[in-house]
Amino acid sequence: MKTPLKAALLGAVVLPVVTACGDGLPQATDAQILAMLGESPFDPDDGPSTIPRRTEECPRVLSGLDQAIYKDMPSDMLGMFKTDCRTNLAKIISDTSRNPLSYSIEDFENKELAARISRIAADAAVKSQEFRESARKQAEADKIRARTEEIADAKRQVKQQIASLDAQFGHIDQLCSEWDREYASAKERNRYLARLKPDTCDDKFKFRVRKEANDTLAVISSLKVETEFYGRSLIPHYNGANAAYLTERIANLSWRIDELKTVKPLD
Repeated sequence: MKTPLKAALLGAVVLPVVTACGDGLPQATDAQILAMLGESPFDPDDGPSTIPRRTEECPRVLSGLDQAIYKDMPSDMLGMFKTDCRTNLAKIISDTSRNPLSYSIEDFENKELAARISRIAADAAVKSQEFRESARKQAEADKIRARTEEIADAKRQVKQQIASLDAQFGHIDQLCSEWDREYASAKERNRYLARLKPDTCDDKFKFRVRKEANDTLAVISSLKVETEFYGRSLIPHYNGANAAYLTERIANLSWRIDELKTVKPLD
């Protein structure tokens, strides 16, 4: 059986404990504190939230956790700094979406919370740095992969062009023979007619085209995917390596043959 004295003593012991629990900080997880005090990058792809340095420093100053650091600061200057801190924190906690646990300005004067915020800020900074480093490596890998594909595709196209040269030159030879016949026929119809034979029919043209194609293949084969190209393509596009170039020259030769066929006899 409890005596009045024992009951009074027990009440004196229990009451402060209950009061301390009632005056305690909101029970928040690290993630909730980071969500309240952190700032997300403008682009979510830039990484996770981090706590700004100024936001981290304020609870340390308000709680006196860093008192040894600021002990020589003039009181009026320190007062202005604390006022600015409270203003900044008040703006943050007034947003109920960020502060669903109803933290108050006074809560940030707690040294344990200030130390915890610093730990959360440091962890968030590490994760942000790890994210950026991972993103950098991924971007580099993507760039190398794209560059590898670009080089391989260019090499394939040039090899196809080189393999098709004999057939295309054979077609050009046939057209050049036709041009000779049509020019001779047109000359009979108009003895004043003068036309230069297309340079496509010159053996120098074929030599140049073949050399350009082979030179292009050599340059492409020497490219290294790890080299920084700063967004520029260093794959050469010499005429001889460009399938469209020969197609255009053949089309032009055919047009000039057709033009000879339209030459009318002199009256």
